[in-house]
Amino acid sequence: MKKSVYFSIAKRRHVHVYIVDHSLAPGFINTKYACFRPTPYEPQFNRKLISLLLLIEKKRELAGEDIRSLSYRQAIAALKAYPRQIRSVREAEKIIGIGAKMKENIRQFLLTGTIEEAEELRYNEEFRTMKLFSNVFGVGAITAKTWWDKGYRTLQQVLDYAKLTSTVRLGIQLFPHFHQLMNRTDVEEMIDIVKGELAQVDMEGIVTPVGGYRRGKPENADIDLIISTHTQSTDGLIKKLTERLRQQGLLKHIVSHSGKTVKHSFRTEPKLKNNFNDLELCICAILQPSKGILRQVDLVLAEPGQYVTAVLGWTGSRYYERTLRDFSKKEKSININCQSVTLEDGVKRKKIYVESEEELYSILGVPHLDPTLRNC
Repeated sequence: MKKSVYFSIAKRRHVHVYIVDHSLAPGFINTKYACFRPTPYEPQFNRKLISLLLLIEKKRELAGEDIRSLSYRQAIAALKAYPRQIRSVREAEKIIGIGAKMKENIRQFLLTGTIEEAEELRYNEEFRTMKLFSNVFGVGAITAKTWWDKGYRTLQQVLDYAKLTSTVRLGIQLFPHFHQLMNRTDVEEMIDIVKGELAQVDMEGIVTPVGGYRRGKPENADIDLIISTHTQSTDGLIKKLTERLRQQGLLKHIVSHSGKTVKHSFRTEPKLKNNFNDLELCICAILQPSKGILRQVDLVLAEPGQYVTAVLGWTGSRYYERTLRDFSKKEKSININCQSVTLEDGVKRKKIYVESEEELYSILGVPHLDPTLRNC
């Protein structure tokens, strides 16, 4: 807050001196563990600054600069949760996650209202093209850069001239469908379809939407669904469900299928939900009847004993999950993945069985945030 101090000089002149308060906003949880802070999808403050930093983060990601990209994500996560406008560099540098480079970006923003590097990216053809290529299923930064270096500037040129795997070729062919974002009504229509067909093959079946939809995002590019059952065995459940969807004319393509039940599992170059791919995962192109569009639906199979951790792990956001795992391991000696929760005691490992997210958060001593507040 700016405080106005009023002086009288020689009883003739009056001068106002403004003193800027550089302290952190009251109530802000200043920690490297973003899982302790409520973070909405749309930040209330610092929106323009965050949007500019997101552009630079994407540039670092496309350049394969993982450590630099992560440093931007750490800063962005803190700023998204910050409960007021940043007013000075001295205030910003007190936030854990705001390093020297980020401080200079913020200084430039406070002085000019923008960040030069981010503004240049808006008109950079290489950046725009690399973003386009990397949005194709099965394509990551390395392949996108290879295509750019070969002179390809459109997906049609890639289809015509590049040597492609069958998965990437299918990803390009499906791009006009998968690239159309779904609103929440669209997502709910697809959820109802999968629920209805699962009930035909397993009356005890469970379908739980996770990912961006569970976190309250208004639009989503794909849908992540945890598939489980109240019975003891999930053997063959994904196969039965996909066969049923195909028979109904709804499933048009299985884009990827990996996991313990697949003989020849593969990993495409980009992160196929990398943190969580220890469960059976079937990525499908399923028809949305009301609009005639193929939607990407990711079916994740979880056994009953894995259900809680699978829902937690696949809800995200990715950075939220990263900090939750880091805190659990470093501060509590507990390892969390989609399959289990394990306490490490020296060389011994002990599985911890939990029946709800609330129970797990209580064990960890971490606040149980509503999923809509996990958008780090």
